[in-house]
Amino acid sequence: MNAYRKTVLYGSISLLALQLVLTPLAPYAEAADPAGAPRITISSSYVNDGAAAAFSSNISSTNSGYLTHLANDNIAMTRVDSVQQLYYTVPRADVSDGSYIDLDISYSELLLPATSTITVSIDGRPLKSIPLTKETSSRLTSRIPLGSEDVTPGFHTITIEKHSTISNDLCNDEENPANWLKINRSSVIFLNTTTSYRTTDSLSSYPYPFVEPGIQDEMYGAVLVPDHPSADIISAAMKLATYLTSRTSTKRAAPVLTESEWLNQNRLLPAVALGGTDSWNGPIKQMLSESPVQVSNQQMSLDTFVVTNQANNESRQVLLVSAAADKVIHDQIHVLTEKNYVDQLAGNHLLINEQPKAPDVSNAAKPITFESLGFANIKLDKTSANSDRLTYSIPPFWSLTGESQLLLKVRVSPLLQNEVVDTSDKNKNASAPADTAGLTVVINDIPKTFSFSDIVKAKKEDDSYLLPIPLAPYLKGNNSNTLNMSFTAHLNEAHNVCGPKTDNGKWIFIDKSSSLQLPHEVQKETTFKHWPSPFVGDQGLDHTVFLLPKDPDGVLLSQLAAMIRDMTSGSSASSTVEIAQDQQPDLEQKLKGNNVILVGNPDSFQALQSYKDQLLMSPGNSQFAAVTSNIINETTEYAAWIQASPWDKDRVLAVFQAGASNKQVKDTFIHANMLKFLNNEQKSSQVVVMSKSNEVLSLDLKGLQEAKPASNPASSPGSNRTLLWMAAAVGVVFIVGLIFFIRLLRRPK
Repeated sequence: MNAYRKTVLYGSISLLALQLVLTPLAPYAEAADPAGAPRITISSSYVNDGAAAAFSSNISSTNSGYLTHLANDNIAMTRVDSVQQLYYTVPRADVSDGSYIDLDISYSELLLPATSTITVSIDGRPLKSIPLTKETSSRLTSRIPLGSEDVTPGFHTITIEKHSTISNDLCNDEENPANWLKINRSSVIFLNTTTSYRTTDSLSSYPYPFVEPGIQDEMYGAVLVPDHPSADIISAAMKLATYLTSRTSTKRAAPVLTESEWLNQNRLLPAVALGGTDSWNGPIKQMLSESPVQVSNQQMSLDTFVVTNQANNESRQVLLVSAAADKVIHDQIHVLTEKNYVDQLAGNHLLINEQPKAPDVSNAAKPITFESLGFANIKLDKTSANSDRLTYSIPPFWSLTGESQLLLKVRVSPLLQNEVVDTSDKNKNASAPADTAGLTVVINDIPKTFSFSDIVKAKKEDDSYLLPIPLAPYLKGNNSNTLNMSFTAHLNEAHNVCGPKTDNGKWIFIDKSSSLQLPHEVQKETTFKHWPSPFVGDQGLDHTVFLLPKDPDGVLLSQLAAMIRDMTSGSSASSTVEIAQDQQPDLEQKLKGNNVILVGNPDSFQALQSYKDQLLMSPGNSQFAAVTSNIINETTEYAAWIQASPWDKDRVLAVFQAGASNKQVKDTFIHANMLKFLNNEQKSSQVVVMSKSNEVLSLDLKGLQEAKPASNPASSPGSNRTLLWMAAAVGVVFIVGLIFFIRLLRRPK
């Protein structure tokens, strides 16, 4: 009966394969919709080195001007003196005179107008001081003109300083709740941008215009590949799309389009086009024929084109990456993805003759420092005693194996040290005054305070004190494995608004080389519990090949890029993306010895035809049994399953596909909710299913088998029925034999 139950269980899983066909993931990025948008008609021109080119800006291609809010919520400022910093980003666009800030504030009607003001500065330059009078307390809107220094492309800081009183007694005013000012969220900044951006050096601005951090959508471009891309080109496109996504704060995925899909969008997208000179058949081929682009042997050429939409006159940049062979682009794509090389790009055209050395991906674990996480040195002083929050998420495929700790490298100003020591010497018999100075570290909302005496007793390295903080208490019960850290300095003084404001030179400094020490091992199981392991390790993708259909379209490639970005976000290195396509000549050899992630309908892959009997979900069997799986087959939108690889039993195969009922978007294979679920999966599941209601369920097949106790054969209904039939058959044979024997006896001798 064990074999019977196993057959039923696996059979019930298998019919889901009949309902899963290659239809669609809710798309991560813009997908081509040839039927939904008219084809764009373009003209193009090649941009020579040193020549000026004009491109439509990302934010104002049709209408001039860029308006954005300074804050998402109202901001309250209290006490006598208060400082608030806001930020804005100027996009790459020509900016004319007429830019301004509209500051919208409200404040207490009890403020004394003679001594109450706010001062607005940008990047440390004072722009305007505004008196706070009773007549405008309910709402005051002030327009502040911006100068040329205030509208240069990039990030800028607005500092608003308030000094306000409600009486002649500063000491009482400090804590008086009536002493307040509110910056309303309707405050805006207007930048008088033109509809174009001119440059003679487009490569130095890369990855602009494809990505523009801090500006509305951030992701404005696409990665373009030929209609029939090779595995080398797809691999390069995945690495480039992952890089472009990493340049955005929202981590929005970069769309990947084929040549035919590019002009079928609802708008003309700037694009980085990757392909051999003989790979193109449409608009890129036409652009190449009208340009001087020539490559041979191991050369790779970067060329700039201006492409204009003839319907609305929008001009977009196309960066064409060409080589005589696709493998050259595959091997040299790091020129466009590694910071050391990107920073050296210049001009409108670049012909690379000698292959730049690819970055070394060492197997040694890299230290997790504040700097490697993108955080700078932290200086805590009288004017800024609290740090911003620092966040780090431990990769889900890590299993911590030893004592984890946060090792802070702390320096203390000589003035603070001398003051504390002097005070301590004068008051040896009193309670230790040195302990009024110190550092509070808050991790996952749990505070820990180091007094000054604790700090100076710590081990010293150069001029820094090393403060180790065990992390086990902060990770206990934290299923997300996220560390949120913040720091507050105590500088041995009370805030005194009545006294003079001076920079007294007392500070605590936390070095960016402070580190998280997390000894661990990478979990490798044939389940989704430690996703994305075993496909990903500390150094990125680990012996993993992505198996794609023979001719993937842009929708599938865009989702694949988003999936790869999600999988590798916790890795410390940028690894090569290995791609295989169904029906390629060396496919069996490439898959052997590697983990495999197959995207699409497995029934359509010729590579699986001879392995159907080895698949966890083979076609032709019954549906999920509703009682045992809690899955409604008719509402299944997406499914994924994991098993031993049929090409190598020591490796793993995972399949991601869409359900037959999923008609939303052609060729999607996964949903963002499903990836999020996988990243937080806690049980050893082999099957994950998402329904039309966006509910995601996982199934532990081994657990289901072990949870079902073996039935007693004597009490089994099937067994009882079998025994009855056997007894009836024996009875019939006995009666027939008896009749035959009696007739034989009666026959005359």
